[in-house]
Amino acid sequence: VNVRCLLFFVMMVAATHAFAPTPLTLRSASARSFTAPVRPSFVNAGSPLIPRQRPLSLGVQMVALPKDQPLKVGICGATGAVGQEIVGVLEKRGFPVKELHLFGSARSAGKKVETKWGSVEIEEFSVAKAREMDVVFVSVSGDFSKEYCEAIAEGEDGAIV
Repeated sequence: VNVRCLLFFVMMVAATHAFAPTPLTLRSASARSFTAPVRPSFVNAGSPLIPRQRPLSLGVQMVALPKDQPLKVGICGATGAVGQEIVGVLEKRGFPVKELHLFGSARSAGKKVETKWGSVEIEEFSVAKAREMDVVFVSVSGDFSKEYCEAIAEGEDGAIV
């Protein structure tokens, strides 16, 4: 009985440790470091599950936005539920918007949306237009993101995505 209790206790401690977030240090563009919890992936080595750390492969550069400087903001997928929520959050949080550009499909292009910054016409998405923004929020499918986000952010003159 005591061996079973000890085994149960060890398994509980191992399970608790396995699900605890692991701090991971990242580097920002300004070389300041910060920590972010990363959930480990798991390998089934019989029983119980044993945590295995995955390497972080974001492939992105962290940059800081200028404080209180109005920005040209673009939202891809602005007519969808998530895009509308992003507009609402920017309004509520007082995000410094100089110009707001809402990008959508050809079907949505031309429609008008009322925002805190006035009436904004939905524009058909293009990488060239998105690159003109300071910041672009993307609220569309993962396939779209894989195809276009890197092109939007590419180079020194690319937008923050």
